[in-house]
Amino acid sequence: METVTIMPEVLGIDIGGANLKAANTRGEAVILPFPLWKQPDKLAGGLMELLVRLPHKGPVAITMTGELCDCFESRSTGVRHILKAAVEAFKNQPVFVWRNDARWASTSHAHDDPMPVASANWLASATYCARYLPHDSGWFFDLGSTTLDMIPVDQGKVVSTSRTDLDRLYAGELAYLGASRTPVCHLLQQADLEEKTITLAAEFFATLDDAMIILGYSPEQQDDRQTADGKPRTRAYALARMARMACSDLDELGEANVQLLSEQVIAAFREKLSGQLQRAQLSSHPWGGIILAGSGEGILAEEVAMLDDTTNPVVSMTGRLGPDVSSALAAYSVAVLLSERQSK
Repeated sequence: METVTIMPEVLGIDIGGANLKAANTRGEAVILPFPLWKQPDKLAGGLMELLVRLPHKGPVAITMTGELCDCFESRSTGVRHILKAAVEAFKNQPVFVWRNDARWASTSHAHDDPMPVASANWLASATYCARYLPHDSGWFFDLGSTTLDMIPVDQGKVVSTSRTDLDRLYAGELAYLGASRTPVCHLLQQADLEEKTITLAAEFFATLDDAMIILGYSPEQQDDRQTADGKPRTRAYALARMARMACSDLDELGEANVQLLSEQVIAAFREKLSGQLQRAQLSSHPWGGIILAGSGEGILAEEVAMLDDTTNPVVSMTGRLGPDVSSALAAYSVAVLLSERQSK
């Protein structure tokens, strides 16, 4: 008689600096905008809100990047603050914390040894997704709202020797280049407008997301205020934010110029993204198969297609898991990895 393994249901939580993400092993996901750096003392409440939106009574798997927020004196202080909030929010549930050595820790052990759990979510995502290339060597690319992960994989395993964000920055496996939150001043310093070239303000007045909204690539969200000025994600406000990059109001600069500026912002982002992918392509690790994930998977897929004219397999995590889970991939990954561990 065939033995059937019953996988325990687990809720995965990814605690970032700008968003709280939850996903369960049934493939349901929730993303809650939460500017941790502005309201660290409200984190437990934010985590409880995730439970309201995605009810769960069993084990909880935690991973994080929010410890990097500059509201904390150090990253270890940030880890301990996040763990304390998690214990408060999930006080009636067993909580397991993912480490950057692919092991699990209790909240008390993670509190005593905080650095291995700091910014380890990339390893959870890459470990889970590498199984989709079981017979190939290649790369896992995850373009989120803030960062781009570029992780080498081989035969279904992560083969990166990096573990910390500093290691990954040195190795070219992490870039602070995201599909929405990247500041315009990081992407573009000058712009060609209708009359002449101007130098833009080196201020956090607008983001790539504003350019995407202005040009119709991203939908408006009236209730979302995770923007440079804290005002809604609507085209009207995006136009005003982008005009501010030229030290102007919209009626002074003109909508035509703001659209020109937005086009150049997106072009600059694509150029930087392509450069990062080419760095991976030219590395000593084979280009091979490609796994794509994240909220920016669409634009990522376009850039990969322009670089890769071979028959290498390309795996879309959005296609495999759906857009919601792909956007909350680290949360889903820790949920699955813990569930698999507990079923052994």
